[in-house]
Amino acid sequence: MSSSTSSLTFLRARSPHAPLFGVILKGRRATPHDLLPLSPEPIQMPREGWRDTRKHVAIPVGAGMKGPAAWSGGWRHQEFLIQWDGEIYNRSGLRRELNLPQETPDPLLVLKGWKKKGASFLHRINGPFALALWDLRQKTCCLARGDQGLRALFMAVNETGVAFARTKAILLRLRWVSKEPFWERIPEYLVFNHVAGGWTLYRDIRELLPGEMFVIRFGQRFSTSLHRPTDSLFPGNRKMDGDHVGEAQRLLLGSTARLVAASGGKETPALFLSGGVDSALLAALLQRIRPREGIPCYTVTCPGYKHDEGPYARAVASSLGFPLKTSPLRAESFSQGWSRLIRALRYPQTSTNQVPWWILCEEAAKGSHHTVFSGEGADGPFSGGLYEWERREIASSGPLESFGVARRVIFCRTHCLNDPHVIRSIVRIPLRIPHRFALWRRILRAQGPPLEEAAVTYHLHTTGVRLLTRADQAAFHFGIRLELPFLEARWRRWLRSLRFDQRNPEGIPKGILKALCAERWGKALAHRKKVGFPFPLRTWIRDSRVPLLVQWRKMLLEERTLSREIYRRETLQEAIRLRLEGRLRPIDWLLWSLLNLELWLRNLGY
Repeated sequence: MSSSTSSLTFLRARSPHAPLFGVILKGRRATPHDLLPLSPEPIQMPREGWRDTRKHVAIPVGAGMKGPAAWSGGWRHQEFLIQWDGEIYNRSGLRRELNLPQETPDPLLVLKGWKKKGASFLHRINGPFALALWDLRQKTCCLARGDQGLRALFMAVNETGVAFARTKAILLRLRWVSKEPFWERIPEYLVFNHVAGGWTLYRDIRELLPGEMFVIRFGQRFSTSLHRPTDSLFPGNRKMDGDHVGEAQRLLLGSTARLVAASGGKETPALFLSGGVDSALLAALLQRIRPREGIPCYTVTCPGYKHDEGPYARAVASSLGFPLKTSPLRAESFSQGWSRLIRALRYPQTSTNQVPWWILCEEAAKGSHHTVFSGEGADGPFSGGLYEWERREIASSGPLESFGVARRVIFCRTHCLNDPHVIRSIVRIPLRIPHRFALWRRILRAQGPPLEEAAVTYHLHTTGVRLLTRADQAAFHFGIRLELPFLEARWRRWLRSLRFDQRNPEGIPKGILKALCAERWGKALAHRKKVGFPFPLRTWIRDSRVPLLVQWRKMLLEERTLSREIYRRETLQEAIRLRLEGRLRPIDWLLWSLLNLELWLRNLGY
């Protein structure tokens, strides 16, 4: 669809979300209403700035657009604008390379690097980011998300135009963005708790994946294109010998120190502490880096539950002298947090640990912490989600390129929340996941064997993206900057340079990290079974007398739920009753998935 030649309309908006939001329209001029998602206050056209008001683009800006002037996380230099939400840990080296003063702000550094070296400059940034970069001469806007994947970026694309923002909830406030669910993707969500390939459960909304760029051209003709830099997505491996545990300690200490320095030392960071290997290691590293400060720690406990990890978190914090804030998780507080989360993010949960994570972010925000460290992202480069018995089965099931191998990797036990056969029996819509098979084929073309390395790469770009987006969205909602040392570029490059058996020596998953943890905390903590922030969710759903959970159980068997066209009514009703009555043991996660889906649909008015 073509549009007349247009330039830009800058609309002034006040909002904490203003750094990354823009609207590019195809067939009409932008108006102040196009920025209403950002501010409840009246939005006024600025008196200074661009003279031409026949525009198709709306960008939120502040006052004083003179020269390279800053606004809400963005910068303008000549005919270029950049909206930026990110961090650069290697900023000193990049400034020297570009011959820029050491005080050059990060957004202007990226803008200058882009002008001089093009899009390839983005892949040299060590740090998480999401950005929108506008070239006013070429009338293009480039949206990009860093390789590390922490900062999420969403796009609404339809016949009216394109809008982008850091959350789906912001985009849904636009009048022309449909709230219609992407019904065909629901079976995939029920199986994997996630929709891969950048799709979401909204028909109009897509998630930009780590390392991707989305380019919008809005000159004489309107067009869009998506770019996937495969070289950066699929790094090669090389044999390395030596003291891997000692090297891991050195690199992790450097990675954590770089992230601490990135905060400028203006505040004491906090730590999400589960008592597992990853967060325990980070606690010890933070003490070495900031020995005179008691790092505030936050954890979620489940009193009385046999898998409660509270005692381990308390032991780690106590031995380091760190203050620990515990949030006891009970059926009532869990259900209330669950309800708040879906209303705020306008999306069903994508992880069974999303409520504990949400509660951690809530508590950190109440404690006025703006920077929080976490061990999120540590698991991905190790196992690839495959159990040992699954690797043995796959190895004997034919060539790596065969459909059977692809199916076994994609439907491996740790990736599937629910059995796909169960989902096929209760949902009328077919389970179609060609994008997952396409990703697997792309990995094999770019990377090839061995199986373990290909599975790790697949895991990083499916489950890995899901978990990082989950963490990012909660933290962003509460104004928290997450620091994840296990995603830092130098650590990731070194870890991926090791063979699978070197990362997991003697068949021990995460053997390098467990050896490091054992040196500091002993083998009992390092080698115990770890399940995150556990809680008896399936028991709560089935047996709890908490009013909200009782109400939701009844909701599953209401006519409004059972009569949805996507379901096979009789089969669904029987499946729910079997689980609620406890006649199907061990109970699977189907009730959890159906509740999330129904709460989300009703929140949308469906």
